[in-house]
Amino acid sequence: REVAGNAAMLVDARDHRGWLQAMRTLCFDAELRGEMKRRSLDRALSFSWVRAAEETREVYLETRRRHGL
Repeated sequence: REVAGNAAMLVDARDHRGWLQAMRTLCFDAELRGEMKRRSLDRALSFSWVRAAEETREVYLETRRRHGL
């Protein structure tokens, strides 16, 4: 959920009927498919490798501080 936001249809991995219904919905509902495409592209813009690297670095630095390294 955290990664997908509102840009995905979430289905339990063990729910075969749920997957089937989600796939059918996306296959036959062009308006929803277009909306999900727009949402996913918008969502992707909120991520960056630079920010991921900066946040990872902060975790490492905080870990070092906590352990006196």
